[in-house]
Amino acid sequence: MVEKKPEDLDKTFKDAQDFIQNYKDPKVSLNNNEKLRFYSLYKQGTFGECTGPQPSRLKLIERAKYDAWKSLGKMSSEDAKKTFIEELKKKIPAYAPKL
Repeated sequence: MVEKKPEDLDKTFKDAQDFIQNYKDPKVSLNNNEKLRFYSLYKQGTFGECTGPQPSRLKLIERAKYDAWKSLGKMSSEDAKKTFIEELKKKIPAYAPKL
C-alpha cells in the first residue's frame, strides 16, 4: 500500500465518513458491533485516545460507544483513520472506486 500524505489521509478519511453516513443500500447493512467499530475508529481518528469519564451502565448506548472507543487504547489517530478506510472498503465494496 502506498503511504498517503497526512493531508491526503485526512481527505480520504473525511470522504469515507461522508460515504458511510449517506450510504443507503438495503443489501448492505451494518450490525451493532460494526457500527460501534466504525464509531470508535472515527472518534480515535478525530479526537485521539478516549480520556473522558465512563458513562453510567444505565446509559446503554453511551456506555457501548465509550467502551468501543476506549478499547482502541493508544492506537494512533493515523492508524485509526487508515483502519476506518480499510474496513469500510472491505464491508462496502461500492466505496472502493471512490478512492
